[in-house]
Amino acid sequence: MSKKVTIKDIARIAGVSHSTVSRSLNDSSMISEKTKNMIKKIARDMNFEFNASARSLSTRKTGTIAVVFNERYEAMGTSIYLNRLLREIHRSLEKDSMDNLIINPLNSYTRSSNIKRVIQMQKIDGLLIFTNKISGDDWDVIQNSGLPYLIIHFKPVNTTYNRMNYIFSDHEYGGDL
Repeated sequence: MSKKVTIKDIARIAGVSHSTVSRSLNDSSMISEKTKNMIKKIARDMNFEFNASARSLSTRKTGTIAVVFNERYEAMGTSIYLNRLLREIHRSLEKDSMDNLIINPLNSYTRSSNIKRVIQMQKIDGLLIFTNKISGDDWDVIQNSGLPYLIIHFKPVNTTYNRMNYIFSDHEYGGDL
């Protein structure tokens, strides 16, 4: 296994400070385009990747979106719909160099809330919710977190969703068509 390349390694090769490398890789206007291009080329050639944990400390972003499915999301069927849905979510997030974390609302062993855990641990930047089985406590955690979220496909049970972000299909109208 090869040694992980650090910003300091790139700085040594480029003959600049590690803060210049960091600023260059983050497209700071404080660094000339010539220097940024040189440093980015060195980083590419060395297969440099930011340390996600370190980067999230300064940016306050994880680069990860939680995709919340029913505990038994296979109940949705091993359909073309589910396959395409997951593929399109992954593809869309990947365009922005983001990852997805697929979770169930509850931990199947402890029955504790996975939603509350990933939010409190600051593991995610937002949620896509494909289930109506979210507890009132979890809705409170989601809404109080300030994280963006979108409810897709299923209307929440026992929850007022008039102030929530959602996309629902009108199956009755679709059936009429």
